Amino acid sequence: MHFDGALGDEQARPVAAARLAARARGAQGDVLSRLTNRCLAEALFDPRHPLTRAVPVNNGASVSPLPSSWPEPSGDLVAFVTRHGKQRLAAQGLSELGLHLVHLDGPDTDLLGTFTRERPREGTALDAARTKLAWGFEHAPHARFALASEGSFGPHPQLPWVAAGHELVLLKDRRTGLELRGEDLSEDTNFGAETVESLEEANDFARRHGFPEHALIVGPHKGVASAEQLEALVQGALALGPVWLETDMRAHLNPTRQRSILRAMGRCFQALASRCPRCHWPGVVVTGSLPGLPCETCQTPTRLPRALLRRCTVCGVTLEEPAPLAVAPAARCDQCNP
Repeated sequence: MHFDGALGDEQARPVAAARLAARARGAQGDVLSRLTNRCLAEALFDPRHPLTRAVPVNNGASVSPLPSSWPEPSGDLVAFVTRHGKQRLAAQGLSELGLHLVHLDGPDTDLLGTFTRERPREGTALDAARTKLAWGFEHAPHARFALASEGSFGPHPQLPWVAAGHELVLLKDRRTGLELRGEDLSEDTNFGAETVESLEEANDFARRHGFPEHALIVGPHKGVASAEQLEALVQGALALGPVWLETDMRAHLNPTRQRSILRAMGRCFQALASRCPRCHWPGVVVTGSLPGLPCETCQTPTRLPRALLRRCTVCGVTLEEPAPLAVAPAARCDQCNP
């Protein structure tokens, strides 16, 4: 066990849950006041949109039949299939829950689709993530859990002129069939592409998209992460005509995407650390919110959530709890800032 001190399971679980919740709140900044996370909390996804199609907000999958009680994890293994460094993002959160990560880089995840379109994704992000779960169980037969992560990029479902990223994280228990989910939808992404006709245009694209901390793709060349490499490739390609540039969205080369994956993992791990007061199973997740958070200046109810609605993905009970913010910024008040 990796909990602090000599805490037992019943004492350690709330400690881990609180730590994960605090980290998720800190990572989001102004929690649930940003448009993207408000969309996530209020389940405002358009199911027809390519970023969110067939990926419901509810963090759990139906599980039947279930044992009468949840078999508490104790040093169990978590199989994680990834080739792009995501195991480093998951290790600490799993350790705080007393779980041990088994990194598997053998299965070729590019078979499920590539961002550069050599192999289009067949099906949805949820389909791809569940395939990765199956590979994890197959290649780590002694692992009780499997973890999977899948990202999608495109127009924001509510602001189609804004680029957005959607990260989906699944955690499945082989023993019970319980599947938990964490998601992050964010316009904080460097996702972009452009045709350039000069080195100056290429350098401008690179600056706008976080280069060299974030790698680029120049024509067929992936993982371009130095000014010298960028200049050489662009100059060589310009001799043949305009050059196609795009951001490299693979996780190990994209720190902005890593932050989004961490938020999704935090929500997934928080769901595992939670316990339903009725059935005592994990999987209590945010499924909605109630608007009306009072303005900090005039106390008028705003559109920001005054309470969060949490639902147990096993027994279905709904819980209401105060939102993380006590008051709404005046800038978000229709009276103070019409």
